[in-house]
Amino acid sequence: MAPHQPDGWYSVAGDDWYDFAMDARNTAKAMAIGRMALGAGLLARPAQTAHGWLGDDISRPVTRMLVQSIGARDLLLGAGTLLALQSGQPARRWVQVAIAADAADTVLTLLAFRSLPAVGRIATLAMTVGAAAGGLRIAGGVDGSLDINSKP
Repeated sequence: MAPHQPDGWYSVAGDDWYDFAMDARNTAKAMAIGRMALGAGLLARPAQTAHGWLGDDISRPVTRMLVQSIGARDLLLGAGTLLALQSGQPARRWVQVAIAADAADTVLTLLAFRSLPAVGRIATLAMTVGAAAGGLRIAGGVDGSLDINSKP
């Protein structure tokens, strides 16, 4: 006979219970901090941070400026998410906007796939698809919902 499920907890397997909403919030915090770190790197040191992604094109001033704008976007998305989570405010919309940004980055990477350096294209797809998938996974629980199957 299975043990009684504690209120607010989700069963992963058998007797192992964990609080999905807390896990979603902690994952969202970690993702927000990672997004802020990447954004800060792209903003402050675009040539060093994005060379593997864009190759020698990063030496062009207009490319650096566009990379910095992406860095600012990610820094602000991460900061908004983190501030909402730390202040107890709803963070789901921040996570949803980040998912949309990551999905757009994935599509744009695929459109430019052949013109990107081999390592850059694979790394970028891994990051953007992974971030979008992670966001989709946690969006339903980030504000305390226990329904892991809810739509983001």
